[in-house]
Order: sequence, then structure tokens, then C-alpha cells
Amino acid sequence: PLQSLVLLNDPIHVEAARQLAQRAQEIKGDDAERLKQMFRWALQRQALPDENRVLASLLAGQRQHYKALPADAAALVSVGGFKPAPGIDVVELAALTGTARALLNLHETITRE
Repeated sequence: PLQSLVLLNDPIHVEAARQLAQRAQEIKGDDAERLKQMFRWALQRQALPDENRVLASLLAGQRQHYKALPADAAALVSVGGFKPAPGIDVVELAALTGTARALLNLHETITRE
């Protein structure tokens, strides 16, 4: 449990998640396509239907949170040395970053057997 908290709050981990999110945000598809690709990049496999539903729900919740609190979105996407692309939708990037943080914090992502 402690490892999860450390990773989730580590600036390098947050920045890596933001890079994954920014890359996904550049995809010209819908949320399902972006989430499918993020999952594939992080876990090197396709998501199961239940995993897709959980990710979609997480993204919707993150989006709602950051729309209500844009200052939180700006704070999240400013973590680390690599700054977001100019003109990027900060709220959307923050929502995708929150989702990417969850993906990168999965046991399956961290531990290879």
C-alpha cells in the first residue's frame, strides 16, 4: 500500500502520467479510443470490457472534478519540468492525467511476472 501512495504522489510519476495523457489527447478519436490506446501503451494488452467501463467512469469523474476546479487542473498539469503543449485544453489534460495515473499505478503496470 505504501508503494502505491509513493508512486501516485511522486512528481516523476505524475509527469509521466501527464505525458501519457497528452499523447492520448492528440488522438482524434473519442474517449473510448483514447482510453483503449492509453491502456495498451501502459499495459501492452487490450483492456477487458469491465476495465473499459471502469476507465470510462474514472475519466468522467476526473473531468467533472477538474471542470469544477480548474485551478486544480492547472496545478496538476504544471507538475514537473516538462510543460504542457501551448493551447492544450488544461481541464481535459488533467482529467486524462488522473486516469493515466491510475493506469500507471496498477500492480500489473508496476510488477512484471
